[in-house]
Amino acid sequence: MADDYLTRQHIRRDEKLTGNIQKKRSLGFRCSKALHRMLQDYQLYLLIAPTVAYFVIFHYLPMYGIQMAFQNFNPIRGFSGSKWVGLANFTKYVSNLNSPYAIFHASLIVLKTHLVGIPEYHLMYNPGHGKLLPRLQH
Repeated sequence: MADDYLTRQHIRRDEKLTGNIQKKRSLGFRCSKALHRMLQDYQLYLLIAPTVAYFVIFHYLPMYGIQMAFQNFNPIRGFSGSKWVGLANFTKYVSNLNSPYAIFHASLIVLKTHLVGIPEYHLMYNPGHGKLLPRLQH
């Protein structure tokens, strides 16, 4: 009877151990299954890769450089070593006597771009307007 009891305990202990091992294997199996599915659909990931690279390079990474507006930026020290000054650069710019002229001229450039650029785009590239200006058709 004592041998019977000991064998039952060993069986239970082995079941617990193998159960834990099976759980770990099942997690590993899930990961490998997900990786396997990704490798099966590698063409979709290759199709998405240029778009993701574009947004990372031209939209995400430049946000890191915006920090320079709030720092006394020193190229030798870099972004993390430069002194943080907050809005001091903006107050210095606005308190300058020439800043109203610079703001006015910058807004004129933006206004000109919007007034000339948008109608020009619609007249040249919109197919409905091609009849109005046939010489601008391709």
